[in-house]
Amino acid sequence: MTSSTSLRVCPPPPDRLPDLVPADRKVVLARMLAAAEARRCGIEPTPEEVKAMARWWRKEYGLLALSDFGLWLRFSGMELSAFWEVMHDFVALSKVLEHHAVAIDERMRDHLAIHTVRGFHACHANTETQGR
Repeated sequence: MTSSTSLRVCPPPPDRLPDLVPADRKVVLARMLAAAEARRCGIEPTPEEVKAMARWWRKEYGLLALSDFGLWLRFSGMELSAFWEVMHDFVALSKVLEHHAVAIDERMRDHLAIHTVRGFHACHANTETQGR
């Protein structure tokens, strides 16, 4: 990352491509459900866990300097309170994933299998073409 003095505030990026929105909506739903499930299971994130997540996220994305982080918040259009809510939800999601790990693992084989349909059709189409 460039130094904070060389950063400039750029205009916000254009809206994301429409084909990304359905996947993003699923992620938001996962966050919402994870936060509710964490409350239901009594495993809500602690303030310390949320702060640790925020530190990790800022380090991961090169925003450890408060000046860089502040510039990014303005660039993104995100309020600080919304950032903390997202960090809370990320921790909740991690805790819920760990809490339900066995049940998730039991469903993974079928989840992955259902996604082979495009490969099946591609392989099947190649077989039909070769047989002509």
